[in-house]
Amino acid sequence: MFVPKDRMLKSILRMLNRCEYFFTGLHTTIQQFTKNGRLNIDSSTTHEDNDYQLFQQLGKGQCGTVYALPDTDKVLKIMNPDKKDQLWNDCCMHKRIEEAFQQRPFELHKQQIPIKIPQFGGWIPPVHVAFWQECRGKSLSSEGEVEVQLLPTYGLISSRISPPPLALRSAILKTCAPKKLLRSHTTSDLLSRPENKDCLIRLYLGRRSSSRHQHPSSSTSPFKLQNFDLTLNEMETLNLPTTTYAKTMAQTLAILHWKANVDGNDIEFVLGGPSPLQLPIISPPPSAAVLELLPHGPDDPWYFGLAGKGGSEPARDALLPSHSDSTYAGDEGEKAAMYLLDFNQCTPLNLPRSSNPQQTSSYPSTPPASTETTILQLQRSFFFNDPYYPRPYTTSRFAPDKDKELWNTFKSAYLETSNLITRAGTELPQLFIQAVEKEATRRAEAGKGGGNLFA
Repeated sequence: MFVPKDRMLKSILRMLNRCEYFFTGLHTTIQQFTKNGRLNIDSSTTHEDNDYQLFQQLGKGQCGTVYALPDTDKVLKIMNPDKKDQLWNDCCMHKRIEEAFQQRPFELHKQQIPIKIPQFGGWIPPVHVAFWQECRGKSLSSEGEVEVQLLPTYGLISSRISPPPLALRSAILKTCAPKKLLRSHTTSDLLSRPENKDCLIRLYLGRRSSSRHQHPSSSTSPFKLQNFDLTLNEMETLNLPTTTYAKTMAQTLAILHWKANVDGNDIEFVLGGPSPLQLPIISPPPSAAVLELLPHGPDDPWYFGLAGKGGSEPARDALLPSHSDSTYAGDEGEKAAMYLLDFNQCTPLNLPRSSNPQQTSSYPSTPPASTETTILQLQRSFFFNDPYYPRPYTTSRFAPDKDKELWNTFKSAYLETSNLITRAGTELPQLFIQAVEKEATRRAEAGKGGGNLFA
């Protein structure tokens, strides 16, 4: 059915008006973000009257650098040079994927898939001058404390992932660190270092390392747990639930493909700690469909709340500190949790016209594609990722039967979840699995193994 352009724009504006209440509040909230990340209603408080706050850089990726917002359970990811579009895509895909998990079929809600996604917090553009003026203080570096001023730029706020429990970090250290390092330092000394405290563990079910001394993280650079690549055989040594990990990754990928309708390109699966206590947001953020329909994308004034009347403060809790500082302590007894993150390279799927009767229709439409084009997009994304997923074909001589069994677990869970989402209304999930198996065999025969694109 043809919809006149003016009617479509009016419809979009009505949706945006519904979101205005949230964003005018977010605008107010970030203007009130002052010393220690706490909300201070008295806007006269400035850094001239207080000590500088400490901004901790947690990591740096392809499109952004991540800072912890002091005394909160939130992080701020600011764009790297010339990466505005990628960070905006991260924002839109983050919200789309978050919604897909919230809206997954009832049968999948009952299964309680053990995957967590950092809670989407908001988009901060350069026009929020008051917020960026408060983003100055000190930052820790290898040279010690240095003054830092986060210049007005584009930023994405989300909840912080706590580090894995202390017991797990200690076990990984004892299992994977070079013996020379363990002989010259105590475990407690190594675990007290920032790079071994504020860390996330990447789960590489698609790779085995022959020995700890050949581990990528210890052979080319000083050993650290920050962004540590934990391989399959090391997980087995640590008695981690690899079967559960494989099933969870498969269910997650199926939801990304057939509920969020994205290819899952370059996403990460990591181990962290339990989720921090989430404070309620009075008014929910806008839908992914609204974000992706904004005429001016990351620079659209409607999104920033600048077209609102101001005064309301529904998102006041968004930057409040956590109720407990022990959330990030990684105390023994806490359970590790798997997280999904980094969506800046995800791309919406171009699906065949009548391929999926259960396809979410609220997202901006993409041009229909042939079945071959869709499958190729999914297959390339599977192998472009780091080797998180099990591989259908392995040249490993260490445990080929275990690897095959793990792939079969992944395959079965992916197809089962896909059928629940699509109500078995498309053959695309099966075609995707077949394409992955065919490409893995080709790579193995060519001497590349079943690894990623760069194997």
